[in-house]
Amino acid sequence: ALSLLGCTGMVVPAEGAARSKRSWTLLKMLRRRPEKSPASSRVECPTRPSSQPTASDPELTTHQCTSSDCVHHNAVVQEVLQALETLRREASSPAPLPIAPHDRRLPSGDRGVSLDFLAAIDIFYERHGGRSLTMGDVCKDTAGEHVTVCTLTLSTGLSLAESVAHVAERDGLLLARGAVSRARGFFSYSWTGTALVDMLAAIEDVVRPLEALSVGGGERHVWVDMFCASQNLLAGVYRSPSVTKESDPAGYLARKEDTDRIFDDALEAVSEVYFYCSPLVGEWDAPPHPFLSPQRDAKGAPAQPWVRRGAAAITRAWCLFELSVALGKKCKLHVALSRADCKAFGEMLSNEFDQIAGIVAAIDARDAQISKVDRGYILGRIEALAPGAADAEAEGLSHVTARVSEALRGWLVASAREELARLAPAERATSKLLNSVGGVLFDQGDYHGAEPLLREALAGRRERLGDRHPDTLESISNLGGLLHEKGDLEGAEALAREAVQAKREALGDRHPETLAALNNLAGLLCCSKGDLDGAEALYREDLEASRETLGDRHPSTLTSINNLGRLLAAKGDLDGA
Repeated sequence: ALSLLGCTGMVVPAEGAARSKRSWTLLKMLRRRPEKSPASSRVECPTRPSSQPTASDPELTTHQCTSSDCVHHNAVVQEVLQALETLRREASSPAPLPIAPHDRRLPSGDRGVSLDFLAAIDIFYERHGGRSLTMGDVCKDTAGEHVTVCTLTLSTGLSLAESVAHVAERDGLLLARGAVSRARGFFSYSWTGTALVDMLAAIEDVVRPLEALSVGGGERHVWVDMFCASQNLLAGVYRSPSVTKESDPAGYLARKEDTDRIFDDALEAVSEVYFYCSPLVGEWDAPPHPFLSPQRDAKGAPAQPWVRRGAAAITRAWCLFELSVALGKKCKLHVALSRADCKAFGEMLSNEFDQIAGIVAAIDARDAQISKVDRGYILGRIEALAPGAADAEAEGLSHVTARVSEALRGWLVASAREELARLAPAERATSKLLNSVGGVLFDQGDYHGAEPLLREALAGRRERLGDRHPDTLESISNLGGLLHEKGDLEGAEALAREAVQAKREALGDRHPETLAALNNLAGLLCCSKGDLDGAEALYREDLEASRETLGDRHPSTLTSINNLGRLLAAKGDLDGA
């Protein structure tokens, strides 16, 4: 079961995640809501619409709303903003240690933040500068030019979600307190290259339609590491050389984030994972971080500058691990994109599908990058995915790669099918996308799914372009290859012979594509139908043409020599072979 929302896809049906029954004492859950105002006066809703300006989409429109729901959301955003401003002022009095020990903190899974919370973050950074900052700079700014998450949480030492909840409860901001609750979705993304404004817009665009459709029911709270983990604890702000794991175990643990539980608790809580896949096809400079797999160290450190392509998240070890774990517990996958990618998504699918598919096919957890500090922890968790394996690390990495690749291929194919459904019949008939999707399914071994698409592509190209057009010939070869793999040898031979004849007429007997078609037909006759005499004539023609056009030592000529030699050996002509 798979459905698409806007330009995002849901993959992997999920069972509902069970609610945690753990209790906590520092921050009590407050569920009271004020009566909704019946007033119909028009207000500007600070929960940004899908047309809000982003780093990739600078166009600005004003969203006006007359509903009482918008008035309510406005009030929530204002209270969260009030809490954020309070935290900014109180940052001048930093806490010497987090104000609550781990066992009295809000459980990680209960630190999900609402869209109203994120709207307040957006407005806060618009006021104070920094909406266009990348997430690493949103976390901490060594130059001290911006208000960072680390700064906002200095007075508590907790996560930003917990800090807002703490201020809200202390100051009676009941609506703001409700903006932090049980997480339903987990947002996985790379800090590298992701701007705050684009991240907030992507979450809005994937979650808002789900809330509007009430898929699974009601408001969604999202777990985002930047806001739901203590960035000061993770950054080592409270560490002391005199407090070590050996000398003071309890004091040592109090000065670091509870990494053993923080992500597990969050992933236990959620039933959806939102995976940020922008830029889909862009290029960017990777940070100087090592590969995840120590075996890759033999390659040396990644070259600098290292230009990588596609979504940054698929190159980061944390993101691949998070997505793999979430998929393993049957969370639904929703792919989130930047608004720039959403705008161009249909065009990218039509014109750059093969490129996107190639990026997905190249996902390899071994080559994912990670900081040296986190490498041992993630490798330990990945090894646990393959208990009892002779090489648990290699098996675990392979497991992560396979699971993530399969899910993202499923999303890509589903998105392409939806795009095809939107095309007019005349455009669909000759669309490159039709042939490309069929090809991806063929490569995956999904012959049942690929065949109708490849047949449709061939029929459309015959009708619109003619039997001898290069695109038609491509479709003939593709469908012929599929029929061969399915065991329909008669159907495959008919198409292979048509391809040879058409290329002879269009390109000549000595053209490389004609010779490739000859080889394909010969291979079918020899290996699948046992027609060794028919195959021999084709192999001899191919070898003679290759010698004449390429020379005796060209790799293609040597391949032709090998093909003919093996056939002669199969016929018992050992001297000729």
